[in-house]
Amino acid sequence: MVGVQLIRAEGHSLWLLPVPVLLVVGAFVVGPGQLLLARIRWEKIYYALTDQRLMVRNRLFGHQTKSYAMSEYQHYRSKNTGKLSSV
Repeated sequence: MVGVQLIRAEGHSLWLLPVPVLLVVGAFVVGPGQLLLARIRWEKIYYALTDQRLMVRNRLFGHQTKSYAMSEYQHYRSKNTGKLSSV
């Protein structure tokens, strides 16, 4: 509706007609679209950790398996809170 009003009232060119629709689609991709993609990826990505490698298997777009050497992550430290939780 905004595009139609810009064309009729202001006399702008017709290329402004799809601009508001593109803005709405872009806002969806940036906002809730990221949540939907994260939910879809949740069941398609698997991690395996060994003493030498971190392996990531992504089945969202084909079957991709990536392997990372643990020596690349030696400078990272984990924070131990000292609390144990029971399930």
